[in-house]
Amino acid sequence: MRKAERLFQLLTLFQGRRRPLTGEQISQLLEVSKRTVYRDIAALQQSGIPIEGEAGVGYVLDRHFLMAPLMFNHDELVAIRLGMSLIRASGDDALCQAAEQVLHKVAAILPDTEKDPFSRSALVVPSLNLAAEIRRHLTVLRGAIRQQQCVQLHYRDEQGQTSQRCIEPLGIMCYVRHWTLIAHCRLRQDYRAFRLDRILSMTVSDDVFDVEEQKSLPHYLESMQQQYNISWFF
Repeated sequence: MRKAERLFQLLTLFQGRRRPLTGEQISQLLEVSKRTVYRDIAALQQSGIPIEGEAGVGYVLDRHFLMAPLMFNHDELVAIRLGMSLIRASGDDALCQAAEQVLHKVAAILPDTEKDPFSRSALVVPSLNLAAEIRRHLTVLRGAIRQQQCVQLHYRDEQGQTSQRCIEPLGIMCYVRHWTLIAHCRLRQDYRAFRLDRILSMTVSDDVFDVEEQKSLPHYLESMQQQYNISWFF
């Protein structure tokens, strides 16, 4: 986690609390070492944030201090809630946890009059009930895409035919009921789509690849848009 994110989480943690928090409590809540907690508190204090500390008691934020609020209108709050619900319904464990954190952060800075409407929405997203293996595939592939690592794939297509191939993963698309990997297949020397629920096994290799203008996710999406008149959001 980057320092800026930690400092924001720490400040959010202090917001609205009247009782002091000890270094140990903060360490457990933020899942960082106590040494990191003390450094981050010192950084906030040096930047002018009025955090008061007392040995054996803990730290507390001056109750008169208010962070500049982020202002959201009703539709923006609905959009945030709906977006995070979609992630929680279809993402892997890390994405689901991140979505929960986003909701907590937004709720922490909302005025009291907005907290209840934000926590309850008339727009509901059903869970996709993704199998644990698909969630693991999603986690591994997101990492491979980020590091531009090739993947050795054992795949079964719609007709039940299996194949082994080396792919360069470019992106992952979420359809209504399944995730689909978009990759450049070295075997076919072209774009190919692989449904995650049809992947039998895979191994991320040490071999890396370069993303080029004519071999990239934007290029693939543009070609699909021209061919099928489909719009994408990403």
